[in-house]
Amino acid sequence: MRKLFTERMAQPEPRVKEALDGAVQTALLQLVEQKIDDCSFGLAFPAQCPDGTANCGVNTERLKAAMDGFRVIWPRDARTLDDNQPTDPQLFDLLEFAYGTPMVDAFTPCSCHVGGAR
Repeated sequence: MRKLFTERMAQPEPRVKEALDGAVQTALLQLVEQKIDDCSFGLAFPAQCPDGTANCGVNTERLKAAMDGFRVIWPRDARTLDDNQPTDPQLFDLLEFAYGTPMVDAFTPCSCHVGGAR
């Protein structure tokens, strides 16, 4: 491949980084938050439907307790830290925990009540 403009005109940006930058850290935290919000962890940490008929989402308290037990950062807490950004190893632990947890691909919170049926 031929050299890009910045490589021809100035000092090239390194192709390999030694640490995650802030934008990448934020994106990774948001990715895991999205999986929590869309109930992807509902298979491993199910929330019981109020009428007791089915799994209706993710029990975030149980999920957070499990993450605390493994000393894995909670994404929302990590994003609200002021100057104390999570370290790269903490983020990699979070990703490994998320990857190793069984997930549901298409789960709808309170799916037992879709369309108003009970």
